[in-house]
Amino acid sequence: MSWILIAILSHVSWAFGNIGDKFIVSNKVKNPYIYNIWIFMIGIVGVILIPFVDFHMPTSRQLLWVLLAAIMEYASAFPYIKAMQLEDVTKINIWYVLIPLFCFLLAYLGRGETLSGNQFIAFGLLILGTILASIKFSKNLIKFSKAFWLMVLSCLGWALYATIVRYLSLEMAFLNIFIFTHIFGFIFGVIFLFFRKIRDASRIEMKNINLKTGALIFCIAQMGIMGTLLNTWALSLGKVALVYSMEGFQTIFVFILTILFAIFTKINLHEELDIKNLLLKISAIIINFCGIVMLYV
Repeated sequence: MSWILIAILSHVSWAFGNIGDKFIVSNKVKNPYIYNIWIFMIGIVGVILIPFVDFHMPTSRQLLWVLLAAIMEYASAFPYIKAMQLEDVTKINIWYVLIPLFCFLLAYLGRGETLSGNQFIAFGLLILGTILASIKFSKNLIKFSKAFWLMVLSCLGWALYATIVRYLSLEMAFLNIFIFTHIFGFIFGVIFLFFRKIRDASRIEMKNINLKTGALIFCIAQMGIMGTLLNTWALSLGKVALVYSMEGFQTIFVFILTILFAIFTKINLHEELDIKNLLLKISAIIINFCGIVMLYV
């Protein structure tokens, strides 16, 4: 299977996960960081793959790199989930184009890779789209989103995570990388629960979670896990920046789903859908998509 198709499928899975995250942290869970810890602990279900794959212990050096990748993934999720609570899910997805931008920057600094003329233009378009997505109209005033810098931090961490996973996959099976990063994610969650304040906050949030909401959180976590599995597979086959350039499909998919939810359901995603902000988002998506297309032409 082509890495392009695998990458697109990973972003489709993440799109559903993103919308689920937005719904939960906007309507069900007040503390987004506690929700994040739950999601990572649920990720331990990834170990069910062990009997079905060529599972083996990595070398000590490989294990350290896997640990670093897991730390980057885990740390990046915290500014992301706070940004998700503060901002529209469509804007969050537009900002994901920062990941391939950071990946190209890391490739330039680490290996001296250069960009072609088309790639420079594409990067300019992606940056322009990101800036447009950072602006919002509120009571006839133009404001810059507070969540933008949280996503800058988050996307930088994910770019580092993806770069590590890509080069680990040259000597490790991608499924082994996936399993060990999720084991570490679960361990990180357990370590956090050793702190009394976090345990107390988790108990408070649990009081507001019924069986239906708990099942929904579990399903959202599975969509994230599936997206990560497919993404790890894609990273083992293709260049990091190009794999994450497929974020454009996720952005479009989330935008369409959000509009459909707003029109046909009572699900409240707290999305700003007035005409001015809607036009800004559509413009940013079109510009970003043009930039992504140029990366491949």
